[in-house]
Amino acid sequence: MDTAAARKQCEAAAIMIDDEVVRLVARYSPAAAESIATLVATLAAALEALEEAQETQRLADEAIGHASIALGERAREVELLKRERDEA
Repeated sequence: MDTAAARKQCEAAAIMIDDEVVRLVARYSPAAAESIATLVATLAAALEALEEAQETQRLADEAIGHASIALGERAREVELLKRERDEA
């Protein structure tokens, strides 16, 4: 799931769980209100973790790309050295 979809789901959940609903639930069941608050906090934390994971993945992909380029350059250097050695 991408960040935009996750954010949309979190926002939808937050819209469905508005303050008035929490007040009404808290009035009759403080434990349920606490569960709702925990759910909303968990959704926010999950979204943040997803965004951090995607940034880490982007950085890893970038590092892999740089390493691949460097490896290709090194392989060409080795081939050139082998050719020079064989010609000598």
